[in-house]
Amino acid sequence: MMPTVDFNNKWRMNEAVPKIAALETDNTTNKNNITSLTTRANEQDQTNLTFGGKIMTLQTDNTKNKQDIFNVNNSIATINSTLTSYGTRITNLESSLYNFQSRGPGWYKQGDFVTCYGTQQISGQPTVTYAVEMVEVFNYQVKESQREVIMAEEVVMFFMRSQDQKQ
Repeated sequence: MMPTVDFNNKWRMNEAVPKIAALETDNTTNKNNITSLTTRANEQDQTNLTFGGKIMTLQTDNTKNKQDIFNVNNSIATINSTLTSYGTRITNLESSLYNFQSRGPGWYKQGDFVTCYGTQQISGQPTVTYAVEMVEVFNYQVKESQREVIMAEEVVMFFMRSQDQKQ
């Protein structure tokens, strides 16, 4: 005798429902897995974005460091140029002392001690005052009763007799 199926029995009709539910659960799991995979991919993208940002920051820092070094080098070059300029000025002062012509009677005689003072102002730099003391006076004399002011190449030079040489 063939078994009969009672289609009015709801339990028998719903017997396949758990399998469908299981399939739906599997699909949900797959969806969750895909979602999880997508989330991880997004996290990886976010990590790469952050890492890329760090590289960009590092490059920016390097650029800043290079700029700082460049500025320091420029400052050193400016200082060296300024020192060279001062050296040239002092050399010119010394040359002016030697080349100053005799002023005639009543002026200091050759062999006297003379101190030459000069000031210099370079744009953006503080005023520098320096003194060059010559042990001897060659080929010129300085008037004893007054200081002689000489303008030469933007350097103001004051020639005066040293205190210990006054008669």
